[in-house]
Order: sequence, then C-alpha cells, then structure tokens
Amino acid sequence: MQATMAGEEHPPPLEAGGLSAPAPASTRPTTGLVVFKLDTTYLSLQSLTDDIRRVASENGFRVKHNPKDYFNEKDWPHEESVPFASVSIDNKELTARRGYFICSPKSECREKNSLCTFQVAWGWEKKVGLYVFRPKSSCLQHSHLLPEIVDLQGKRLVKLEGDLTHAEEAYIQEKCLCKMDIPNMQINLERNFPGRCFSAAMLYRIRKKVLDAQYGADRNQLYLLIDYGEAIRKDTQH
Repeated sequence: MQATMAGEEHPPPLEAGGLSAPAPASTRPTTGLVVFKLDTTYLSLQSLTDDIRRVASENGFRVKHNPKDYFNEKDWPHEESVPFASVSIDNKELTARRGYFICSPKSECREKNSLCTFQVAWGWEKKVGLYVFRPKSSCLQHSHLLPEIVDLQGKRLVKLEGDLTHAEEAYIQEKCLCKMDIPNMQINLERNFPGRCFSAAMLYRIRKKVLDAQYGADRNQLYLLIDYGEAIRKDTQH
C-alpha cells in the first residue's frame, strides 16, 4: 500500500527502506500528505524508529511515539540481552511490542492546541518474525499543511534531539565524552551521515547533558574542590 502526494502525476522515487527520497530542488512546497510505503518490514524496532524519524524530518514535522503493548521475558524474540527502546514501568524494563507514531504537538507546522490526523501504527508480526506497519490503523494525511522543505546545499538540517537517529545519537554521545569541540563534531557528523547537517545549538545542549550525567552538573568547580582538599591536607600536617 502506497500513499501518493496530492496533485502529482508521478510520486518521487523510493529509496531502499521504503521512504521517499528528497526532491532535488532547494525549496519544495508540501501539502499535508506524506509519501510513505506502508508495506515495508523491519528486522528491528530501532531501524523502524529511525526510518519514521527520518521521513518526518524530511517532511518538516516531528513524531511522537506511543507504545501500546510490551514484550515480556518469555516472548522476547531477539538474542540481544538489552532490548532497544526499553522503558521502566514499576521498576521493570519493558520493550514495546506494538504502538503508533503521531504528529508531535511540538511540530513547528502545528498551531497550539490543534489536533492532527497523522498516525502510523506498527506491530511485531510473530508469523514472519518482523516489525510491520498496520495500514488499516494508519493515516498519512495531516490536518494541517506541512512547511516548505529547504535544503542546505542538498542537506537536511537537524535541530532537535528527537529528530536524531539511534546511530547519530550514539555517535554524538561518544564524541562528547571524548571532549571533541562542536565545530569538529559537526564536520565529522556530516562525513559519517551524508545528506544531513546538525545544529550547533542542539549539539551544545546534548554535550551539556552528556557531561552533566557523566561528571555532574558542578564538574566545572572540581578544581576548587581539589584546591580545598590540598589546603586541608597541608593544615593537618602542621
């Protein structure tokens, strides 16, 4: 099942993975309809999530994930010991078995307190051992127009953490811990993830969160603690 853009005689070509490739023009007007192939299947929830986020970013909106059911330890189908996208409920680590993605209220193209009909339902298909979409429970039409998509020299600008793929997020966190500066991080990100460029403001926010989690929010005052400790040590020796 494939939805097509209203007013187009021929839809854009599809890339491997099922999502539409961006148009070559620097500015592309959009309607409220998203081109998306709902018969695509995935080996992992991670790849499904990354694909959804990518197509949302390419069409100028954000998605919110609403899981509806979870695997238990007995029916977890994968060999990985640590499931992807696990959440803690009542002190138990659970992983979504089915759910749906909706247009996030934080999307720049949505008015405050407005509703949107966009919804992509997915689930684990035990018979084939794959993650699949549920076309009958999905709607690719937004209740609002999507913004014009502007390419920056053929690249998509990523401005929010929620628009990062799992691989991009892991790469950024690694470089933050290596104390790489933001300009060099941007260069390395664009080399490793072609077709996308990354907001410096977003990278600064992520770096602060990563370093705060690793070293504490008061990590910049550690040198004062060392000085105080050294002063106390000298006093105790006299």
